[in-house]
Amino acid sequence: MKLKSISFSLLMIIYLSLNAQDSTSYVSRKNEVSKITKGFAIYPFQKQIGYRSNLTEKWFSDFKGGMTFSALPFFVLEFNRNYRFVNTNKVKVYTGIGLTFDSYIPGIQLPLGIEFVPLADVKQLSIIVETKPKMTFGPTNFLNISFSPHLGVAYYLKMK
Repeated sequence: MKLKSISFSLLMIIYLSLNAQDSTSYVSRKNEVSKITKGFAIYPFQKQIGYRSNLTEKWFSDFKGGMTFSALPFFVLEFNRNYRFVNTNKVKVYTGIGLTFDSYIPGIQLPLGIEFVPLADVKQLSIIVETKPKMTFGPTNFLNISFSPHLGVAYYLKMK
């Protein structure tokens, strides 16, 4: 029952985040109004893909998921709600709180990250460096504390 309620809560948070009106607009040199909206990320070292709700707003949602196979399949799902306390055009520093689900083991994490926008001409491309302390709760009531680093590249969609 507890697993069903956690799963339902996580799905509702993801659904509400995907339907949120997180976007920004800017006027280009040709006086065309464009919007930078939801973005997609690749984390190659962690073998994960991700979704990020916006690039410039103070609050944003971050969802990551991935799967690897060794003897058994291992998957990781993460949902974070983050706040950018530094939010310039080139550098964004954020922290937040999130839920994690590592192969049927739930947990809580506190991401701390820096997002760089390296190219002035391509404003919707960013590089993400993130670390997060993570506490997971196993089936035999044990508490595991670890650090999870992430390095990724995100591309946000631009709509006219």
